[in-house]
Amino acid sequence: MTLNLQLEGLILLLLFIAPGFLCFRSYSAVRLRYYKEETIFEQLVTTITASTIIHAFLFPVAGLVVAVSRWLLGYSLDMQALLQPVSTLSIPDVVWYGLGLLGYFACSLIFAWYGGPYVARRFTQPESVPLWQTVLIEEPKDQSGPVWLTVRLRNGEEYTGALSNFVWVGDEDNTIELGLEKVTYKPPKAAPQADLSEKGNRSVESDTPEEPIELLDQRVLFRSQDILWLARLQVAEEGTIA
Repeated sequence: MTLNLQLEGLILLLLFIAPGFLCFRSYSAVRLRYYKEETIFEQLVTTITASTIIHAFLFPVAGLVVAVSRWLLGYSLDMQALLQPVSTLSIPDVVWYGLGLLGYFACSLIFAWYGGPYVARRFTQPESVPLWQTVLIEEPKDQSGPVWLTVRLRNGEEYTGALSNFVWVGDEDNTIELGLEKVTYKPPKAAPQADLSEKGNRSVESDTPEEPIELLDQRVLFRSQDILWLARLQVAEEGTIA
């Protein structure tokens, strides 16, 4: 008897908590990654709250469906038999109750799967939007062509190209991954060289600029930790860089 109660309790717990967990997962998948990540306690509270809201909405709907079905089909629902152990029920009753429970569980999961993204898009607003998101994603939305960037790395390398990928990794450092295509690469400046014949012992840099290298058929990826500075270029109406 104790084993049956434990098994039934686990099943009821699964039925109760699963919709909230799925709702939280779909909510987190849609929500932008620069939001502050919830703690384990906050995730648990959100999951339980979402499950409670889903069941509070679906349970009256399920009762209404049962009442209408009973009125249309003339099927009498024996609540006393429903509360009895499964081993005491007849096979037809087990099938009917099992199908009803499965239908309710499926509806709760569907409601959770579509409810999470709706809540994320409709009701969740960030306290502040990072400049990366504003400059590279929000502001160029009305721009017809691609976003052109110049990226200077900490090692002195410089890349100019069209933005093809922008991803928030979602780690503690709010790391961003960028992808550029149609890239022009400019090597770092040469190290200072000693010119003893004309400048004495003083070191001077070469005045000859490094020739840029075109990488038109490649896609170059960057991480925000490696970027020294980044500039968004203005693009003229004809598609040329201003």
